[in-house]
Amino acid sequence: MRQWVSVAGVALALTGMLSACGSPKSPTADQKAPHQSHHRKSTRPATPPSYTPPSTSVPIQSSSIPPVSVVAGPPGFPSIVHMAMQALTGPVTPYALAPTLTPWAGSGSKVMYYNPTITDASAANPGLVEQYQVTLTTPPSPVGTYSSALYQTAGDAAGAVTPLLKAAGLSFPAQGPAMAIGSGITATSATVNNLNVLGWREGQWSVVVAESHVMPTAEASQIAAFLHINYLPAPRPAGTGVGLIIVQLLPDGVHAQLAWQENQAAYMVETYPATANPVMTALKMVVTMRKYSG
Repeated sequence: MRQWVSVAGVALALTGMLSACGSPKSPTADQKAPHQSHHRKSTRPATPPSYTPPSTSVPIQSSSIPPVSVVAGPPGFPSIVHMAMQALTGPVTPYALAPTLTPWAGSGSKVMYYNPTITDASAANPGLVEQYQVTLTTPPSPVGTYSSALYQTAGDAAGAVTPLLKAAGLSFPAQGPAMAIGSGITATSATVNNLNVLGWREGQWSVVVAESHVMPTAEASQIAAFLHINYLPAPRPAGTGVGLIIVQLLPDGVHAQLAWQENQAAYMVETYPATANPVMTALKMVVTMRKYSG
């Protein structure tokens, strides 16, 4: 059974400005909702994995690096995304999405490596047909991950998304004091596993923001404001498809995950403490996800 295929880290200098998220618009692409959230298998490690490129890696230097906060640049997929998607040949191919915006390292490094992995069906992945995942790394730490996965049924795809909250040690705060966070949104506050949590719904998306010391009102307000004027993918089936945004402000830094279901496919984007502006970068990556065609 094929567990995964790894392409040796190939460094790429990313040049030019980041691609614009687009003009202001309402939350989801084919439904208006006040706002939106994330995906990934339920084995999320407490500390993001590190990836050290082999000695054969060839970094290609660029002359400059734009800040993540700038959203402008050429259309289409960045070169490193094209390179990372070259091993995409299996049954997930017609469903595969990829970002037209790439994350940057908070260190300002101009070198990035990619590492694609392919996962087939196994007892550990019930209902999975195939998953294609790409991890982008600025040594020694990952700065972004995105994946597309095909499942046998829509129920299997939903089953890949919904456990992510529990895997992160969180739950949606169904009851607790209400808190206005701006953009017309009122979140529910609670304490979950010694974390201060704010949660709210954005159509079929659930948003959960957690912080260890204080209630994460500033971060929740930033997310609500972004979702108020940007599209996120609409989870499908309509009315029952699931989407999650999970943001954790932990002692080691900020972790952001977005995962959603589109019928029998499930998608995930994740950023890490080493990423420049992890929360906004993850949101912008999802907004710019497009069907990949090499």
